[in-house]
Amino acid sequence: MLLGTFLTGVAAVGAASLVSPKSRKYLLGDVEQDWLANELEFDQLLADGQTVSLKDGSFVRVSGFSANETNSA
Repeated sequence: MLLGTFLTGVAAVGAASLVSPKSRKYLLGDVEQDWLANELEFDQLLADGQTVSLKDGSFVRVSGFSANETNSA
């Protein structure tokens, strides 16, 4: 019981620290200055929510599939 209370407190403090924009930027970094932003080839997600524009000017279409989809003939 004491361990559960402690873990709940740690989770609450962690969540509370992400509420403030200043602490969130300190803990997670700024997206504009993040090193990963320079490593990835993605430029932007287009309005259709499925097409990604790449930095070299090409496009990639993204689609998802669910294991629950069935086709009946």
